Amino acid sequence: MFRRRAVAPLVGVVMYSALAAGACSPSPSPPSVAAGPVATASNSLSTQTPSSGAPSTAAPATTPGTATTDAGPRIRGTLPESTGSREVLAAYGRALDAMAEAALTSKASTPALAETFAEPMLDKLKNLFISRSLVGQAARKPEPSIESTTLLDLRFEDDGTATILECTVDDGIVFEIESGRIINDKVATLQRRAVLRLVGGTWKVTDLVNQGEAEGVTACAGSL
Repeated sequence: MFRRRAVAPLVGVVMYSALAAGACSPSPSPPSVAAGPVATASNSLSTQTPSSGAPSTAAPATTPGTATTDAGPRIRGTLPESTGSREVLAAYGRALDAMAEAALTSKASTPALAETFAEPMLDKLKNLFISRSLVGQAARKPEPSIESTTLLDLRFEDDGTATILECTVDDGIVFEIESGRIINDKVATLQRRAVLRLVGGTWKVTDLVNQGEAEGVTACAGSL
């Protein structure tokens, strides 16, 4: 069963959802997510509180459409038929890759972050990686990795933004750089909502919220 956490770190169970304490914005609870404290994105960057209860057995929802995603192995699922969906999803895939790259070294100056994120999310991510660097922590993926991201929904809003709902299996490992000591290697499934906006003609992520978290590999069953 998914747990919802009160606004807290967006860093927790996968290498790609890393956000620091206070980096998460509050968001409405997805219909099938039980009440509880806010998920932290990315095992690769923070400690995670295992959720209680049995994982949801509901099949992940997908948005009707005919085009499959073109974000490579990063994002699975079916795209809606709306114009621009492919570009938005590809931009989100690049943003996830940028977070993963920065997580490997905890470098806030990673160029790809500014290329794929915009304020206020960019500042939150930089603060996260600065705080991780100060305590000597970084993240890596295990070999082999079972990390995956599945598109649940994608829609364009009246204010010109695009909203993505996705489900990610996070198996990233947070470790201490100097000693190699493992800090967090739990596998978890996260449901996340991302908001993207055109900035200078490029789609960039301006907000990323973890809506729910379940221990292990399970299905997400939320909706926008």
